[in-house]
Amino acid sequence: MRPVRFVTAIAALFSLAGCATEPQTSYCEALCDWAVECQATDRDVDAEALRAECIAATEASDASCADASEGLGPADSKLTTDCTDAIGALQTAGECLAFTGRIDEQATETTPTECASQGTGAQDTFDAARDATAETNDDMCERFADDFCMATDECVRAELGAEVDTIIEAVGFSPYDSCRTKTDSNTQACLTEEQYAPGESITDPNAQREFARECLGDFSAVTCDQLLGGELPANCAGALEDPTAYTAALAGVLTEFVPTGR
Repeated sequence: MRPVRFVTAIAALFSLAGCATEPQTSYCEALCDWAVECQATDRDVDAEALRAECIAATEASDASCADASEGLGPADSKLTTDCTDAIGALQTAGECLAFTGRIDEQATETTPTECASQGTGAQDTFDAARDATAETNDDMCERFADDFCMATDECVRAELGAEVDTIIEAVGFSPYDSCRTKTDSNTQACLTEEQYAPGESITDPNAQREFARECLGDFSAVTCDQLLGGELPANCAGALEDPTAYTAALAGVLTEFVPTGR
């Protein structure tokens, strides 16, 4: 009977050794795919670069994520698949509050319950994906200026009507270019003073940044009368150090293009 038992034991040993699964999507990868897609829906991003930053941040939080690329044991593979499937379902459903919602919404979002299997630091890794994909100060400063000036350009063109091309040709530059010049001091202050930098933590946000996020998130609701008349919505005004000076600069764009005596 001994030889039979020995052969059985050897067979069991080889069976266990061959239990590793094929490489699979890790918890970190699933989180980053979800976070980057949400950010890309909210604003223009370099998705490949942003995903790389996210992977680096999440794997620094959870080094075991890298194990998935080498194959996991059956039990770990099942737990990881349940987790990544849950993340994929949220991604498919377009659930993005965790990454692009208001700061109070982000603060209450947690990793799916299925991902508790990824260890006690699962929520920290989730938070790392959120923080790594958040818009930087510089990007938000530029986007704020760009959105305002593109909208101002459209409003000035609408105001000038059929004469718009002739007037722009005579002036020698576009309303957009004029707007960027007139608001440049605000943009430079935003960049150098890091006015839109992320807060110290999710529970200690930068209020000016959050006003800017809300303003840009609902920017289509800003009217030409508000842009050129000095009455910006409260969230947009809250994003500015000096709202009065900013709206005066926007109104000055129209003045620059209105023919004398019009």
